[in-house]
Amino acid sequence: MVPFGVIVAVAIVFVVIAVLSAAQRANEVAADTEQELLVRALADRGARTRDVDHAALNEIAWRLGLNNLRRMDGTPAAEDHVYELTSVNGDALARFSWTPKTPGREIIYRVIPFVMLALSAFAVLAGLVFRHMRQTAQTIAATETRLRHLAMHDPLCALPNRMFFGERLEATIDRVREAGGNAAVFYIDLDHFKDVNDTLGHHVGDELLRSVAQRLVRTLRGDDVVTRLGGDEFAVLSFGVLDDAALQAMARRIIEAISSPYSIRNQSIVIGASIGIVVINDSVGGAPDVMRHADMALYRAKNEGRNRACVYDSAMDEELVKRKALEQELRTAIENNALHVASAHSQSHR
Repeated sequence: MVPFGVIVAVAIVFVVIAVLSAAQRANEVAADTEQELLVRALADRGARTRDVDHAALNEIAWRLGLNNLRRMDGTPAAEDHVYELTSVNGDALARFSWTPKTPGREIIYRVIPFVMLALSAFAVLAGLVFRHMRQTAQTIAATETRLRHLAMHDPLCALPNRMFFGERLEATIDRVREAGGNAAVFYIDLDHFKDVNDTLGHHVGDELLRSVAQRLVRTLRGDDVVTRLGGDEFAVLSFGVLDDAALQAMARRIIEAISSPYSIRNQSIVIGASIGIVVINDSVGGAPDVMRHADMALYRAKNEGRNRACVYDSAMDEELVKRKALEQELRTAIENNALHVASAHSQSHR
């Protein structure tokens, strides 16, 4: 956007040029008119010779209102207008000079105050318009910022949400690939949270989720990204975690913080947390792969008794493949009615 001062300056320049041009043109027209009147006056006197005396010039000057009309023998003054009287053959008979009227100056004196007043009014009006536009732009920007904040944060816990986490995770993966270093994702699922909702109600469950969010923020470092993915699932994106021992130590701090009793509406509530951990290094896949691996690690933590953390390793992929194959075989057997119940008695007679 062009600065407001530049617009006003350009407008002033254009107006001044227009006024000066009009004044100059008025001066030229005045000089030409005075010359034409002088020519007619000389013609009326039959002035085609050099015999135009001083008295005649004074009489013509008085009648026509010509300033300082005189017969010129030398160099005219800079402000004088010069007329050369010639014969029929074009021979120079005499040169006359006078100081022409300058109506342009009067135009300037009369017009400039109105021009300046108009420009001042324009400047004030334009200033108000630009101020309104700037305020509107600031309001729009603030609204966009607020809407983006609402879109990127969980309204219940005031934590960043799944969308925010996805963007930050993608950025972290790109940074690790380009600059090295590492990071880790802690995928947290609350144990026994459904029991709280079912027995004490969703209002107590909501307060419990807010308390969990507050504990996570207090427990972790300032540069760790704590998010609520939805339901009773949270995620932490941590930077600079070097080895399994540090990962497990951090996971224990999280579990201990979440597992401490809560007092909500005169109810003492105890829950736990299972955590799946994935290390992000320069060989990791995209964000979907990271979250899939975190889910596998979380699944193992729950299967091993809950309230614990497991770090993803490639063997979990093999287990998943085997589990999926077994599920498919069972599904096929059920569809083909190929399942048989074998009792211990029948087995002993084989």
